[in-house]
Amino acid sequence: MKALRLKIFQEYASYRVPYSFENIETYPLPPYSTVLGLVHNAIGATRTIEGLRVSVQGTYGGIIRNYVRFKKYKSKGVEDYPIMVSELQDVELLIHVHADDEEILKQMVRGFQAPPRFLYMGRPEDLIFVEEVNMVDLHTHEPEDSYVLEQDAYIPLMWIEENGERLEGILYRLEEYYRIMEGLNSGRRKRVKNTMRVFNRIPVMYVQKGAQVYSSLVMDSDGNPVWLSR
Repeated sequence: MKALRLKIFQEYASYRVPYSFENIETYPLPPYSTVLGLVHNAIGATRTIEGLRVSVQGTYGGIIRNYVRFKKYKSKGVEDYPIMVSELQDVELLIHVHADDEEILKQMVRGFQAPPRFLYMGRPEDLIFVEEVNMVDLHTHEPEDSYVLEQDAYIPLMWIEENGERLEGILYRLEEYYRIMEGLNSGRRKRVKNTMRVFNRIPVMYVQKGAQVYSSLVMDSDGNPVWLSR
């Protein structure tokens, strides 16, 4: 099977962890939903492309914390207050995106080669620099011994459990696709219709480079492991 392979560099990036407000924390790598958003932006998609599967690996040089000014609107006026934001520095990413339709993959390649707009991942100011974009073949590889991770990676918890791997890392439930839910809020004078995004979440383990795995792996044509989200 085939997949899109991206090598991306970001000088700074912040991939916001949900429900962090007064102190905005960042994921160590972009979650699946953020990568899917990037892909849709790159091809100028006007509808959701269902069924994409994503693998995210990478490293970063360091983490800094900056203060930014937020405005809080109150009934008596606007109040400025500082918010601390965590930012990753010198982010290098290896991303694979699999689609059953090869034509969609070709469209992605063209989109990243000549994007319709400046592309970012995370905040609008977190511009990306595409160092490589290719279509690659994926195959199953049986390691003779163990494989040592060369980059940090999100590894789906289902894969770890099915293969009986004993890995150490940080557990996350990463956002992937979402659906729109509609509801009503009761105000003082009238009922207001509102919408909200409800994300499908995938349990993963964030495993750092140097870890060893012993099970068969899906790899691309250049021997990079691929940890597809589903």
